[in-house]
Formats: sequence, C-alpha cells, structure tokens
Amino acid sequence: MNNKKIFYFLLFIFFNCQNGNPRLPKQHKTNSFIDYSVKRNINLNNDQYTEIFNFVNKSKKKFTRSEYGFWYYNEKIKDESNYKPKFGDKIFYTFECMTLNGEKQFSTNAKQQTYRMEQEDIISGLREGLKLMSEGDITTFIFPSHLAYGLYGNSEKKIKPNTTLVYKVNVLKILKNKL
Repeated sequence: MNNKKIFYFLLFIFFNCQNGNPRLPKQHKTNSFIDYSVKRNINLNNDQYTEIFNFVNKSKKKFTRSEYGFWYYNEKIKDESNYKPKFGDKIFYTFECMTLNGEKQFSTNAKQQTYRMEQEDIISGLREGLKLMSEGDITTFIFPSHLAYGLYGNSEKKIKPNTTLVYKVNVLKILKNKL
C-alpha cells in the first residue's frame, strides 16, 4: 500500500512539474512615497526661492547669493579687522530673526551669544554665514527653510515648518583658537 502511495505521489509531482512556463511577476506602477516627497520638496524650494527673489528685488540693499544657497548683505560698521573665523574660533554675536514679511520671531540683541566655530550646533545657514563675517560686521541673511529650521520648524521659538527666515547678525568679537 505504501508503494502505491509513493508511486501516485511521484506521478503527481511529475505531471505538475511539466509546465515549464514560469509565472511572470506582476508589475505595479504606483508613485512611491519617495517620489512624492522629492516632488514636494522641489516645489517647496522653488516657491521659497521665488519669494526670496521678490524680497531681494524689492529691497534697497544689494544682496549677494552665497554658494551655500542663502543671500546676504554685509554692512561694515567698524573697520577693525578683515579676519574671518576659522575652526575653533569663539565668536560673540547678537542677532534678530524675522520672517520675510517682517514678523519678528525672536531676538538676542539683549543677550550676547557665543559660538565655537564648527564645534557647536546651530542652524546650518547661520553656521556658514558666520564664516563670511568679521568683527564689527552687521550682516542680513536670508535663509530658505532647509538652511534654517526645515520641515519641522522650532516649537521652542514658535517658528513654523518650512519658513524662510531673515537673520540680522552683529559680530561683536572673534577670539582666535590658540591651537
């Protein structure tokens, strides 16, 4: 009886394996989340850069676009030094932050800030912007959201997501790194 079962089982497998045509995989053409996200970010960046161009064109100041993707206008108040900060230098500065429509977000003019160049965490636009400044400079920066607080904003300072920011920064002093 067992031989008969084995024979039928082998016969069953033999005839079922005769079909040599493999099943082709199904092709699904759907937009993935990544594709959607990329398109959304491209559109967001284009909208922000259009707003920035309009702001710069209406301004009476001559803004320069940096290689890093932000715009800036530098006023030299005191001609103390042309030294630009380098890695490890300690920068003492104040700033005020507002949106493109002039809505004040926060200010540190009453309280001096310190930043050790490339060794502390600040928004990437300001980190790169401080590299362009010398003691006594007052510079106005326009940072698109991806160089400021990005997709999440900053709940602590009440900055909404995807907000283009204008920073007016005053470098008070630069202490050179002694290394």
